[in-house]
Amino acid sequence: MQQEKEPVNLEKVLDDIESVCEPVSIFLYGSRARTDSTSFSDYEIGVLIPEDRYVGRSVVRGAVKDSRVSVYPFRLEQFQAGNPDTPFNKKIYMRELIASGKTLRGKRIIEEMQLPSIEVLDALSDAQFNLGYALAATIAHRDGSEQTANLLFYKSCLFGTRALVIEKTGKVPATYDDILKEAEKLDLGEYTNLVKAAYESRQTGKYDPQLLFKNISYINQLVVPNLSSRLKDGNAVLVE
Repeated sequence: MQQEKEPVNLEKVLDDIESVCEPVSIFLYGSRARTDSTSFSDYEIGVLIPEDRYVGRSVVRGAVKDSRVSVYPFRLEQFQAGNPDTPFNKKIYMRELIASGKTLRGKRIIEEMQLPSIEVLDALSDAQFNLGYALAATIAHRDGSEQTANLLFYKSCLFGTRALVIEKTGKVPATYDDILKEAEKLDLGEYTNLVKAAYESRQTGKYDPQLLFKNISYINQLVVPNLSSRLKDGNAVLVE
């Protein structure tokens, strides 16, 4: 397994960010802020900047040269209103950020925010988004981008599974380990081993190309239909 040559210098990263903008808060989130990071995991850093002094994403991201660090600037007012500029389902995305976020510098905003509730439509839209990710994994593989294909494969499979877990149990798994643990309690039929394989590919950085299309079928034929069927009874709250 690939090993990091040296630890990421977070203090330098924070200094570099503040050299190009005036954030009120900078926080770490994702697996590096939890307990399930691997040697492949990047450092996901959120930067909260007030509207009146917001600078472009290219400026903030360009200030950090370490390829292991992914910087995401947010407009403070939109973020606090639960409406960040993101392609992901906003409620599930915000819940993930709030649950894992740890302030590195500035005001402790992320720790003081309330977890949003999740409705059926939220879980369904998240599953549909990950279906797109699953398709993108096959395209990346075809183009020879194996690292990207692997990332898209395991994320789409495990996050698609998370949407199903939310619908079936009313719980939001906090880590990849939790997703697998909850998935093992569900009847996934022929897709049981697929979820385990996706989890393992995250650990090893390797995947079975034959599973890429099976992953599309899994989300398209099992996850999405389950959530669509649940929606027939109304857009109920699944997680308070």
